[in-house]
Amino acid sequence: MSELLAADSFTVRDLGQGPVVRGLSLHLERFRRACLAQGHQVEPTHLRSLLSSEDLSGTSPRLELNKVGVSLRRRPARPETDTATLSASGAADTRVLPKIKGPDIPLLQELLAEVAEDERILLDEEGKVVECCFSTPIRFLPGSLIEDVPWIAEFPQHPRQLESVTAQLVRRALLWLGVAVVESAPLTHQQLQEGHVWLLNATHVRRVVSPSRQPDFWPTELLELQQLVTEWLDTKAEPLPR
Repeated sequence: MSELLAADSFTVRDLGQGPVVRGLSLHLERFRRACLAQGHQVEPTHLRSLLSSEDLSGTSPRLELNKVGVSLRRRPARPETDTATLSASGAADTRVLPKIKGPDIPLLQELLAEVAEDERILLDEEGKVVECCFSTPIRFLPGSLIEDVPWIAEFPQHPRQLESVTAQLVRRALLWLGVAVVESAPLTHQQLQEGHVWLLNATHVRRVVSPSRQPDFWPTELLELQQLVTEWLDTKAEPLPR
């Protein structure tokens, strides 16, 4: 198999009016920029023609760039879930090109395969959280009931963090729903392990669960918010090219 120079993947959903993708335009633009960074120029029309060349309903396809050029890999749809477990064992972030999705996927797969949980935290040299192997974490902090801001959505930022399409969409959804949104410095491993954390990627908006947590760890309002955000993402999903 040729070396993967850039990649972008997403899940195709059928919500009753034909196949759609959350943030399709953002995914295509991120892939186009990744290809350009690797010295390969690709036109958006070419990417859309690839997507329209076959029936992708119920799949999780991946756009790929290798030395031969750009291609589309058809893959089975990944089952969507609303919860995830997070390993207590973090891993050093040794990615070579963290800002480009694709080249470091084999490394990330190896790191995740070392643990039994759904996700694993990547840590920088100072022990701060960069992101997870295949998810972007966000944290919810208690707000002020007096100011009618019960929860604040915190989006930690790190210079090695991959641009997340789903994080952009979730931020828009939260703002539309009236939730306060802030950016923050990178979190510590402990802060992420102990907080009310969602893990975001193209397939899931998952809340972190653990057998050691009390059943009422997740407040009802955050459970309802997760459902509302997921519904918003689906209403804004874009149709596949035909």
